[in-house]
Amino acid sequence: MNWYETLPLFGKRILIRKEVDKLSLLANQLRGFGAQVIESPTVTVTPVPQNELNFLIGRLHEYTDIIFPSRNSIEIFFNGLSASNIDFVGLDPIRFSAIGPGTAEAFQSAAGYKPDFAPSPTTQDALLSILGDPKDRKFLLLSAPNTRNFLTKELGDAIDVLPIYEYKLKDSIGLPELFKNKEVDMLSSHQVHLFAGLLTSYPDRATRLKICLDQHTSSQ
Repeated sequence: MNWYETLPLFGKRILIRKEVDKLSLLANQLRGFGAQVIESPTVTVTPVPQNELNFLIGRLHEYTDIIFPSRNSIEIFFNGLSASNIDFVGLDPIRFSAIGPGTAEAFQSAAGYKPDFAPSPTTQDALLSILGDPKDRKFLLLSAPNTRNFLTKELGDAIDVLPIYEYKLKDSIGLPELFKNKEVDMLSSHQVHLFAGLLTSYPDRATRLKICLDQHTSSQ
């Protein structure tokens, strides 16, 4: 038997449906485990208009904590500050949270220091456990529409959720053939809703989501 055939994902064909700029790293990791990977991005990321960012930036003084759930939120937030000629240092004493190692890395690169809170595991549940007492604090979650609402359920009126970007469905080639072959699919949670809508366009919807990125994604 060829050594390659002993790899844990040998024989699996995995369709990755992430954002355009996040495909290659994951794809290479999966190939290292023996998978045949098909990269077919589902969405592109579109920031809200600058005037909406300006309105948000003008309200930052209302918050004690800002939560970034993704690299996208970091990039768009700091670009908005730059476009408004706002010095990030001037936002002190706001505390910053980053969900996920990639998000924390992006924050450190943009801000010059590590976020105040970076949970492990990288979930909203884990973040809540390390945030401390929410009394007399006001949180701001910068996200995309239809983001998981665990923090809003737990923090109630102590948190505002403001979308600063949205995911738009990207035209993909060859999807009907992939569905017929019952490809294994890998999705992040925001992809489930977009991809489910895409499936309704095809009569053959036998594809099952056999591999997901995390427990919350699986529940979708």
